Amino acid sequence: MATSLDRNDHKEQPRAHSRKGHGSTTGSWFRWLQHTLLFFAIPLMTLLAGPAAYNRLAAREASHPVAESQLLEIAVLMDDIYSTFERMTYLPHAAITRGPHQINTTDVPCKRDPSVLRLMELMPYVNAADLVEPLNHQKAFWIHVSQFVDYRRAYMREENCDPFNVGYDDGPTTLMLSGLNDRTYSPSFEMLYDTKYNSIRVWDGIRFLSIHDTEMPRAKHDDDSSVALFHHSIKSILAIVCRKDGVDRKTWFHAPTFLARIRDTYQSLDWTPWETSKPGGYGVSDATIKSLLRQNGWPDSFNPDQFNADFIRAKHAPSPYGPAQSAHDIVEALEPSDGKGRYHDDTIKGIQERVQKFEGKIKEAEDYQDRWAHTITLQIARWRLDASHTRLAAAKADIARLCPNATCIDPADMILWEFHNLENAYLTAQRGASIEAACENEQYDTQHYAPPSPKRMITCHSRRRREAKWWERAYTQSRAAALARCAQTGASLIPQSTFDQVAAEKIAELETEIADSHARAAIMDAYFPNIPEDAERARMLFEMEHSAAVNGPWYARERIEWVREQLGGDEEGRRRMWRCFDDEECW
Repeated sequence: MATSLDRNDHKEQPRAHSRKGHGSTTGSWFRWLQHTLLFFAIPLMTLLAGPAAYNRLAAREASHPVAESQLLEIAVLMDDIYSTFERMTYLPHAAITRGPHQINTTDVPCKRDPSVLRLMELMPYVNAADLVEPLNHQKAFWIHVSQFVDYRRAYMREENCDPFNVGYDDGPTTLMLSGLNDRTYSPSFEMLYDTKYNSIRVWDGIRFLSIHDTEMPRAKHDDDSSVALFHHSIKSILAIVCRKDGVDRKTWFHAPTFLARIRDTYQSLDWTPWETSKPGGYGVSDATIKSLLRQNGWPDSFNPDQFNADFIRAKHAPSPYGPAQSAHDIVEALEPSDGKGRYHDDTIKGIQERVQKFEGKIKEAEDYQDRWAHTITLQIARWRLDASHTRLAAAKADIARLCPNATCIDPADMILWEFHNLENAYLTAQRGASIEAACENEQYDTQHYAPPSPKRMITCHSRRRREAKWWERAYTQSRAAALARCAQTGASLIPQSTFDQVAAEKIAELETEIADSHARAAIMDAYFPNIPEDAERARMLFEMEHSAAVNGPWYARERIEWVREQLGGDEEGRRRMWRCFDDEECW
């Protein structure tokens, strides 16, 4: 008869066998984990998959329920704005790609809520590389010089993590709807959308970057555009986020309302995309662009072809100076009507200020070398001032000769000069590259931003053919109006310069440049004995200026020789030189 101890021993046997079997399996797994392959594979898999896994887990942890309809409403409103631009032809046809997109959101280098990642997929995007006039290295602008965002681009997904490029992330539920213009000094209008509160914060990017600049005025939250964008913001504790300096830098607005106001502002022509992307920078005033849009039926019966023909004609509208335009340009550069000029240091007033500045420095200088260096700098400025006065007097004499009684063109003859300007631009375009070659060049120039593709080539061909149609219409209509004026008065169309005439003008300009350099060098040679031998810095400054005067003519002589060779060469060489005359960078 078995004892209780025997029964207990009998019951324990299976468990002992079980432990033995388990120990055997564990040992085999342990030996497998010691395999050399896994020694390298596990760290590698962790390194590759870790960031993506973290982003997904972190986003899930911070996620909150957002209705798809909320995100779709934002995407549709952005599409309404972009479609308005497309109807106006600010954006070329087919420049907008609508969602949903397949976007690799695993490479987002910061924590982002799933609602933000979903909105990236739903948003419409503008193909910036296909724009008519890509700005700032293919970064195209729209609302107050801010960028179109495109989260199909990895760099833009990265920028959303640091919207102001200062190491500041506004949170996992925010997405840029317009990007910071970080390549110019213009303030940019950056909109950050928060999916959690369905709200938009508007930032003046440049002012934010200057947050520690005490001379920079605080960010404006009032509406200085007269279009009531900023009325009725969300008033709550969540609406204001104060930074350590105590300045309110953010204001929140109900996103659908705010975007609808922007859409309505453009559709009503209180703003135009030309005005807000590059104010006054398209060769036509903002007021004229609005007028042309209205004249051509905006918004209900808009004629885009006639609008663009009128835009081209307005861009080539003549100045009232006609044949005296070149002389007037010289006067405007030296004595600008606004008192400032494009380059103030090159104006007579700017040079006079430089003369006065160094006259004061000479009086204050205690060091011998400093005093003589300032003396030479002052003398160079005086020579430059004398030369500018001479140029100004000659230009004013030309204006007096060409514009008797201060009238350069009979106002009724302005159409003749319009057609002359337009015909010159039209012929220049005809001498340029073909549509095929231009599109190939365009794809090459933007390949770092958007890889070449057959689709982009087709889009480019379509866009350029449409532009050519606008040019043809503008040319035909302007010519008809000019001929009507000729029939009325017995006048003739203003002839275009021939190739030989243009070449002769270029040679004359270069010869004048050579003569001016020789005259400047002669004046400097006469002054040189006045500089003491021990005034080392003064002599160095003098030699730099003298070298430019002496060596400058060499380049001009080479250009003259090249022009004369092409004049006596074959027809292809003449065409090549003509195209070079059309291109300022070539010439």
